[in-house]
Amino acid sequence: MLFRMKYFYSFLIIFYTLVSCSPPMRRAQTENIATLKGVGSSFVLPMSSELFKDFQEKKDIAVDYTADNSYLGMTAILEGTADFALSEIYMNDKQLKDQAEILHIPIAVAGVNFAYHIKEDGFSMQDDPIYLTPDIIAKMYLGQITKWNDPEIVAINKKVAIDKDRVLPDLDIVIIHRADNAGDTVLLSRFLSKASPVWRKEVGTKVLSKLDWEIGITGDTALDLMQHHVQTPGAFTYTTMIYGLQNNMPLARVRNFLGTYGRGCNFRSLEAMKVAEPTADNRIDLTYPQHPSLGKEAAVATAFMYMIVRKEQNYNNRTKEQAQATVDLLSWLLSPVAQIQLDPIFFAGLTPKFRKTSRATLAKMTYNGEALTPSPERTNRK
Repeated sequence: MLFRMKYFYSFLIIFYTLVSCSPPMRRAQTENIATLKGVGSSFVLPMSSELFKDFQEKKDIAVDYTADNSYLGMTAILEGTADFALSEIYMNDKQLKDQAEILHIPIAVAGVNFAYHIKEDGFSMQDDPIYLTPDIIAKMYLGQITKWNDPEIVAINKKVAIDKDRVLPDLDIVIIHRADNAGDTVLLSRFLSKASPVWRKEVGTKVLSKLDWEIGITGDTALDLMQHHVQTPGAFTYTTMIYGLQNNMPLARVRNFLGTYGRGCNFRSLEAMKVAEPTADNRIDLTYPQHPSLGKEAAVATAFMYMIVRKEQNYNNRTKEQAQATVDLLSWLLSPVAQIQLDPIFFAGLTPKFRKTSRATLAKMTYNGEALTPSPERTNRK
């Protein structure tokens, strides 16, 4: 398997039980007919590295994935320089205007989490997490709350935390954030524009992929954010659950629309999907569900992980074998074998209704106008 990324690292699968989140293979006989090129999000890298490796072992098709940000992946698809893009966000109408037909195919879901780095006793992974509201998070990012013992943070934790006697330290909050356009910044902006009156007043309701930060430390990728976070006492950042856990960084519980405090774990991602319904183009916003009764346990910033491809696969001198390999990769990612591998890395598989719509979208892919169907499974009988 080929990977090109700014930092090489090994994934450590952690056996970690969250209070609120409880829930033999045969190798294909095919020749290595193609190397698929993907570009896109670093947020989804824990998922892609695990699944692409397994896909190559089973199908003998290599996947060369450049993990940087969602927007580079989208550009690569629009320009026809990649086989697929991976992204935690979907393209907007402006990006899709006057373009070849683009397909968004959900393959998983995951929640944005908020990690903090406080070395004082009582704030480790094993302790009761810090509890936050959307307005408090907005004020932290806007530079209006600058200390971990700010009265607003103290008050909400005195009210809802299990450990009500814990003393929050007189420690500066250091915001760690993306430097350039990024999908996880879109999810943060989308969540806060819905959930925080403070954010709406100061920033507005427009969803932004790049924020004009006046504070904090910047990083180019999701991996950069966690690297800075680990090195910086007082740090606060947005990240995936697996990045936080593998770096021994506790994750805050954030209040959702119905008043439940939770992390962006698999169970809460699945709860967010309960509130949503499929659409014709699969562009669905799962952040901050606002249903009067459904989604009581939903995470505040869940999103689909999209594989973005062109409907017509004959572009930029691509061969039919490359097109077929792309279809086979997508089909495999939606298979029960692949979907079950998501839970240990804290990405959740699709619920049946969304897996059905993803497969229906996959069936739209063509080569020279002719439908492409997944290759039949063949086994290695060594």
